[in-house]
Amino acid sequence: MKIETYAIEFSGLDAEPQYAAATTKGRSLWAVARGSGSDAARRVISRLEDLDLSGNAISDQSIEAVFGRFHAELEPARIAVSVAGAFSDEKNFTLFNIGNARVLLFSEGYVVQHTDDHSGAYRAFAAEAGNSTTVIDAAYDRLRDQFPNNRPELWKALGFGSDARPQFYPPIPIRKNCSLLICTDTFWRYLSVIEMELDYRKAAGPAEWLNIMARRVLMKAGQELDNENFAAVAVMVEE
Repeated sequence: MKIETYAIEFSGLDAEPQYAAATTKGRSLWAVARGSGSDAARRVISRLEDLDLSGNAISDQSIEAVFGRFHAELEPARIAVSVAGAFSDEKNFTLFNIGNARVLLFSEGYVVQHTDDHSGAYRAFAAEAGNSTTVIDAAYDRLRDQFPNNRPELWKALGFGSDARPQFYPPIPIRKNCSLLICTDTFWRYLSVIEMELDYRKAAGPAEWLNIMARRVLMKAGQELDNENFAAVAVMVEE
């Protein structure tokens, strides 16, 4: 199978307060991060890239080790970073996240799974809805409607909370027309699942898909993103 990827970063007028970073450089790992410190997101992305390029096998344990060391550096400075990503062993994708950055899995153009959002609001929402990793479509969009203009309070993130371990999800077989959208909350919270699916089906590849969605985000956000930014990565499996 051939895997095509594309990353996009948008910076507002003053991107220092909240910094976003994304990567497609890795051979088998893709991630986005957004943090409350100007350089924190970039640093964690850089460390994940170093892990990928080290030649060692990527695993839950190796990613946990990177996050654990970085958490210890961030916590004294009271810097919180949300990270989401996926890695591949050539047969499966494994998704992971901490905070409110997310990964959404698409099959044949439809969202079939997404990672949890580590906020108090989402935890309560998921408990009501049942299995949170399959909450999609209208139920998934309800979460965004609850907090249209601000970010939900996090209960877990790198540098914040007692648990620095990312949440991992069961391996997903890599097959044709399987795609991933990995993005910060300042990207996903402006888009409904239906919009993501429609844009996916009319795009010729990952670059066109992300650019179409980015235009939607900027139109919907208006001035809300003047002092913020977003990052997203699209991963598409072809023949």
